[in-house]
Amino acid sequence: MQFTNTIFIEQSLHTTFSFVSNFRNLPQWNYAVIESEQISEGSVGNGSAFRQQRQFMGRILEDRFVITEYEIDVIVSIKSTQAEYPFQISYQFKPFDKGTLITNKFELNGGAVDFLGFLLNPRVKNAVAGNLNKLKDLVEKL
Repeated sequence: MQFTNTIFIEQSLHTTFSFVSNFRNLPQWNYAVIESEQISEGSVGNGSAFRQQRQFMGRILEDRFVITEYEIDVIVSIKSTQAEYPFQISYQFKPFDKGTLITNKFELNGGAVDFLGFLLNPRVKNAVAGNLNKLKDLVEKL
């Protein structure tokens, strides 16, 4: 399952990037994430590793992921390293008007997702869009 969402946030590029790329903030704006913590040493960047608990398809899952691409104020991408449903997610940032345009690319695989992707895709895409709207509300208040 793959899709892309785009959202405009009325906040500076740097503030928006800083909030999104701090994956400890995920539970504040992603309804499925219960907890997210950095498990690697040092500052956030390429190779930083995280553990998260999330709710998916009625179950609590624990995933681990790593930042695979990190360029300040431009892009942050992650890829699961341990997950029942492997994922890759990227956030691209561009200055736009008086704010920031985020393009979010999302890919989810494995088990029921591979088999029922055509049914789940619209629901998951809408849920991710809802998360991005919550992100917009939070970041615009910073």
